[in-house]
Amino acid sequence: MMKTARHTVLILLILAAAGSLTLLGGCGTEPAPADPLAINFAHLEHLTESVTVNGRDCDIVHIYANAPSYDWTGDDDEGNACVDDVARAARLYLREYEATGDTVYAARAKRMLQFVLAMQTDTGHFANFIWPDRTLNLDGRTSKPSLNFWAARAMHALALGQRVLADQDPEFVREIDTALAATIENLTVEFIHRRSAIGIDAGSDIVALFTLALLERRKIATSAAEDSLIVHLAERIHENTFAGSDAFPYRVHLSWRNVWHQWGMQQVEALAYAGQAMNRPEWIASAREEAENFQRMLLANNGPIEFKIEDGDTVDVGWYSQIAYGTNSLAACQRALFEITGDEAFAAGCGLAVGWLTGLNPAGATVYDPGTGRVFDGINSRTEINRNSGAESTIEGLLALQELRNIPGARQAALATRVDAGVGEAARFVTPDDRVVTLASVADIWRLTIADRSETESTNQVNDQRK
Repeated sequence: MMKTARHTVLILLILAAAGSLTLLGGCGTEPAPADPLAINFAHLEHLTESVTVNGRDCDIVHIYANAPSYDWTGDDDEGNACVDDVARAARLYLREYEATGDTVYAARAKRMLQFVLAMQTDTGHFANFIWPDRTLNLDGRTSKPSLNFWAARAMHALALGQRVLADQDPEFVREIDTALAATIENLTVEFIHRRSAIGIDAGSDIVALFTLALLERRKIATSAAEDSLIVHLAERIHENTFAGSDAFPYRVHLSWRNVWHQWGMQQVEALAYAGQAMNRPEWIASAREEAENFQRMLLANNGPIEFKIEDGDTVDVGWYSQIAYGTNSLAACQRALFEITGDEAFAAGCGLAVGWLTGLNPAGATVYDPGTGRVFDGINSRTEINRNSGAESTIEGLLALQELRNIPGARQAALATRVDAGVGEAARFVTPDDRVVTLASVADIWRLTIADRSETESTNQVNDQRK
């Protein structure tokens, strides 16, 4: 497949930020770096193409790339690129620019935000997909302009761009502000004034993304109207919980109606940050309860990834396929609780979640290749890996790696090795710096403890002598 010349030029940037290596390159032909958590943009660059959409010069990310060739692949029913993926990629590059100050990332982010803006219609809503001829898919179920996932991701990326690019490109930021104003008006109408079917039936997973976008805007300036919208949306998340029992699934913030799924499970992240911003400790407490119990159970058991609640019980519990989208969502929730509480247990939880990429998964397989930047599309069973590497998997995997930044101990936890658990323990992990992270259910409450390996071994020896 033909690519533009810039995709064949390898740019190797050794960045000191967070002590990690970041690679920005072309086709992923460079040798594997020593750091298995090195952020490598090469495969994402391979998926990227410069195009013109609605008169805007911009960059898109092709949705699929199947092994072994990893050539671009589209979808006959949807299109070949979408806001869902490009907005994610824009956030990835914006976060990298904010962390490193390298304007290469800012430039890439702006071209992707140009695509997002090109997909906004006169109604203020966003279409999701484009067809190969660069026209908008305005009618497809997963593309029709509406307040759906792609609108939330568009708003989240634009809000971050508005903040991060404020000093670099004020004119572009003003254009972003105009676009966001239209989306916020639609949110206010559908969720508060009209209380339409769209607003009433929207899942908490989508609501969480809108909440995070509004919270990003709030870092620039506060608005009584937008604060009111944040409160309304966060209350929706808070109310849509299943208290469970002292056993599985504990307290969990459902994704939609009576369904929970791991992909996009950012309800805890949004609720915790909203609680901090709006001084609502009950929201933080609710988020913390899930993060400390249900999410630790997920980390200890490598799942599940989905279930339904019927008659007060869990049904249709599913364990596969596991994907990077779920991994990043879980890591982001754990990071949020660490930032708010300072509890190192959440730092370790964030690391263990990201460790899914490096082998802490049911297959014990490496899902992320730091030499090429590819993130495999999923784990289908203990023995089957989907080795395709499309946009969503690649971007979500790289976003997960970014979650490790500036969190003491998180990188070590992500590189941990799982070892046999002792009596009464659900899982034990040993980090490269010889610390032991233990996840244990004690009296139906999940605990995460961290200790030096020597201390743990001494305790075990004493316990063995007492038997």
